Amino acid sequence: MRKLTFYIALTTIFFIGCSSEQDSQNHDSVTVASMPVDTDTLNALDTLNKETLLIPGVSAGNIKINEDAESVYKILGKPDSGDAAMQKAVAIWYEKHDPKSFTTAIYTVRDTGDNPPARIKQIRVTSPEFKTQSGIGVHSTLADIQGTFTIRQLTGTPDDSKAFQIFDSPAGIAFELDKNLKVTAVLIHPADEELKANYLPLR
Repeated sequence: MRKLTFYIALTTIFFIGCSSEQDSQNHDSVTVASMPVDTDTLNALDTLNKETLLIPGVSAGNIKINEDAESVYKILGKPDSGDAAMQKAVAIWYEKHDPKSFTTAIYTVRDTGDNPPARIKQIRVTSPEFKTQSGIGVHSTLADIQGTFTIRQLTGTPDDSKAFQIFDSPAGIAFELDKNLKVTAVLIHPADEELKANYLPLR
């Protein structure tokens, strides 16, 4: 009888959880197997997803479009590289401070006035851990992207490089693809705005 009560309770929790997840903004989901999962494990999975979730037009993990760049510096620390000019700046972080490793970069713009904040306008990530809700990220193919987003190829890439192509979506996400048409970097930018070419490179 105790076992039956336990499984009824577990089943109830599962269906309540699914209903709550459908109403959540990020639509994250956790598949519950036929064994109990403790709350700490579920919270850890949820945190991991949020830290690596790409939301077009909104964010890359904990970094959000249009937020004050100071909040990113508090999370990631001092940038490993960067550049600044004319109220615009780029900050780049290397995984484990290794220039040959994965990078996270932000492009910010500061309005004129009495010390206004530098707002994030573009985010670029190269780690394959970052993925959209549908699983699109570094190593995805052009066919994968076309099955999820409406995209078009941009001409005149930020540095006019012939080593990669950029495909942009009005949803607020763009993809750098290599010669094999596989994603090597993902960029998040404001929705309904074409990815702008910056004279300060994000790589």
